[in-house]
Amino acid sequence: MSDKIRVSFGTASVLGLSTSRLDAVPTCAYLMVGERCVFPCSFCPQSTRSAGRADPRMLSRVIWPEYETNAVLERLKTACTKGLIRRVCIQSVESPGTRLLVMDLVEKLHDALTVPISVSLSPGSLSDVREIFARGGARVGLPLDVATPGLYARIKGGAFGAAKRAILKASEEFPGRISTHLIIGLGETEEDALRLVQEMVDAGVKTALFAFTPVRGTPLENMKQPPLDMYRMIQVSRALMEAKKLRVSDITFRDGRAIDLGDAALRVIFEDDGFIASALRTSGCPDCNRPFYNERPGGVMYNFPRPLAPREEREERGFLARVIRERAAGCSCETQSNHAAQCDREAQCI
Repeated sequence: MSDKIRVSFGTASVLGLSTSRLDAVPTCAYLMVGERCVFPCSFCPQSTRSAGRADPRMLSRVIWPEYETNAVLERLKTACTKGLIRRVCIQSVESPGTRLLVMDLVEKLHDALTVPISVSLSPGSLSDVREIFARGGARVGLPLDVATPGLYARIKGGAFGAAKRAILKASEEFPGRISTHLIIGLGETEEDALRLVQEMVDAGVKTALFAFTPVRGTPLENMKQPPLDMYRMIQVSRALMEAKKLRVSDITFRDGRAIDLGDAALRVIFEDDGFIASALRTSGCPDCNRPFYNERPGGVMYNFPRPLAPREEREERGFLARVIRERAAGCSCETQSNHAAQCDREAQCI
């Protein structure tokens, strides 16, 4: 095991390794093993395409400062005992020797802590997944990230089919313990994303949604984040699919956009107490809330890292009502400006 390890900015604060003030507190400790990935993902500051340009301390828009591993482990023990940290997630950067370090860290964490351990690593050998579970891991995330073969080849530089098969095989052998990641806003349509989500749901794989986030120094640094209406429609549809209350075949698409989810789905969205508040929370492993991984404090909230305030829930309900109504009428609803005011006007329309 390495003498030093990177931890996310928010994790460092919770563990008392830094004194930074947080707008939202992570309930999962995020650790990063490895640096300067061998893969060429165009959105990632750790990739070969970003080498020499992006900040090597970053993953997504988050800075991961480096600390002594033993100090981090001691602080983790205390934080877990106090209930401040309810899960540990290891982010594996695919650099030489990383996987052995990850396996050793999983075992050490499992022996020292009482909280579950998750590992996120690139889809590949099933033997690595078996080894993680043998060492004490609770869940494994195998990020697909991109929704279609063409986009995958262009953005990640690999074989979409092989990566997806690795995820499905892992889920077949370890049902209920495999997750994947899907980044929205890389050029896919809502239909592309939701057909993939349905395939994952049918295979027992949990899909964690991420909003594309441009990071300085990456090839996609100038690309915009996805429209909020697109992200919200995918969020609520994913939640309905995982609850077995919607299938992608129930959705009417027009030019790749979802324009009708069906009456049964709409009743759940607008009549079931707490559905919207739950659907818009950060998705993924239990107790993983990833504060501001895709957002800036005070900006548009793609994934809420905490329970929604009553006002926020009313606004989001109104926004979804307007999106669904305007899409059914064939209108466009891509603007994110004046979001709160628009939601207030529409809060009672459904």
